[in-house]
Amino acid sequence: KAVVSTQSTGRRAQSAPAPGSAASKKAALLHWCQRMTEDHEHVNITNFGKSWNDGMAFCALFHHFVPDQIPYETLDPKNREYNFRLAFTEGEKAGVTALLDVEDMVDMPNPEWRSVMTYVSLIYNHFNGIRVGGPRLPPMPPQE
Repeated sequence: KAVVSTQSTGRRAQSAPAPGSAASKKAALLHWCQRMTEDHEHVNITNFGKSWNDGMAFCALFHHFVPDQIPYETLDPKNREYNFRLAFTEGEKAGVTALLDVEDMVDMPNPEWRSVMTYVSLIYNHFNGIRVGGPRLPPMPPQE
């Protein structure tokens, strides 16, 4: 027989999102971001909004995959515009379309989480070899 505690912690009980649900996918993507950036100073990803407001999380994420392109140790969280510009420029060089605008990100104290999550999804898909949307391309014919 299971024992259920009736002692209140003062917090509402949280249930896990249903597998395959949008909430489950969002949580999985957030967890992936945390794993990819866990060894990077100045980064504490807890959401897709404020955690991304200084550009450091984007730089850390790209640094994980293309470390030679992001001089992470030299970055300063106070230099937001530079951080965003570096991350988005180097991301594009690596093949990830920059969906976010540097000026918009600098103007917002808290980025719009859906936009950040969409961009992070592109990063995830790119570096995990997932092609999204559009028709599948036929294999290239052998060179003669």
